Amino acid sequence: MTVCLSIQQPWAWAIFSQPPFRPPEVRAKDVENRTWSTEYRGHLLIHAGRTYDEAGRRWMLKELGIHAPQERDCRLGGIIGSVFLVLCVRNWRSPWYGGPWGLVLERPYPLPFHPCRGQLKLFEVPE
Repeated sequence: MTVCLSIQQPWAWAIFSQPPFRPPEVRAKDVENRTWSTEYRGHLLIHAGRTYDEAGRRWMLKELGIHAPQERDCRLGGIIGSVFLVLCVRNWRSPWYGGPWGLVLERPYPLPFHPCRGQLKLFEVPE
């Protein structure tokens, strides 16, 4: 089994975004904010949830100059990529950190869309 984390769009998209969708001086989303912590470290699939956060898209444009896709242009309800979860922190020097906990992500790798059902917190999916 592989560990997975469901994230609303366009936040999940931001983990894998590249210029020209974001200014080159703004790095891709390197931390996922949660109200809970985890001891888990390692490979993690990213699941794009079935809901879309329009306020988040507007925040990305206003605060970071990122042109995130609108809901009609996002893949929802499936796995879109993988990362490595390397730290769980209470503070992080990143424009993406908003706490109270931050899951620090490295080595984002987009994958072909694979539809599947998401769950809360970390969950396992078959290989």
